[in-house]
Amino acid sequence: MKTIKVKISGMHCASCAKVITMDLEDLNGVEKVEIDEATKLAEISYDENKTNEEKILETIKNSGYEGQLLP
Repeated sequence: MKTIKVKISGMHCASCAKVITMDLEDLNGVEKVEIDEATKLAEISYDENKTNEEKILETIKNSGYEGQLLP
């Protein structure tokens, strides 16, 4: 299990966060998603054998938002 932090731009409200959360949870291998709308930060835990950071960022983009991986 790996956990990453992602800065999400374009997110304005709880509904935005809900859309992103649901789309990420549908991605095979994603175990847990926590998004703070105020800071626009997401913490995502996933199984490295089933998905990767590239697929996670692509899913966020397909949801209509931009994600930037944080160190």
